[in-house]
Amino acid sequence: QVKTEVTVGTGAVSVEEGKGPGEALVPVVLSAPSSKAVTAYVTVAGGTTATSKAALAMEKVTFAPGEVCKAVPVATYGDSAAGAAASTSFKISVTNTSNAVMGSNAFAYLVVREDDGVTGNAVCPGFIRTPP
Repeated sequence: QVKTEVTVGTGAVSVEEGKGPGEALVPVVLSAPSSKAVTAYVTVAGGTTATSKAALAMEKVTFAPGEVCKAVPVATYGDSAAGAAASTSFKISVTNTSNAVMGSNAFAYLVVREDDGVTGNAVCPGFIRTPP
């Protein structure tokens, strides 16, 4: 008999930068309900200060038996200045699981899109830059 284990994963998130402090909600999901409490740690790598566009060092997430979805808030930091890049990406990971295993979707990206314009030669996603 094949035993199927519950897996823990996440999903891609895209948000606008905004004009000040904000929040992005990162999904953490189980592949199926579990009869035991499941614990995992969510990390958003690449930003830890107000000078970056997002920050979350690490957060413990606990699923009660039967729960399958949690939303983890990640602080975002916007401004009103044009940026050098059209967006900034941060790696989301769900690791160090207990009573479940990491799923194939244990890694994803949080993308914070520049909403004040882009300086230089950067191209915003979805737009084609035409030379003058």
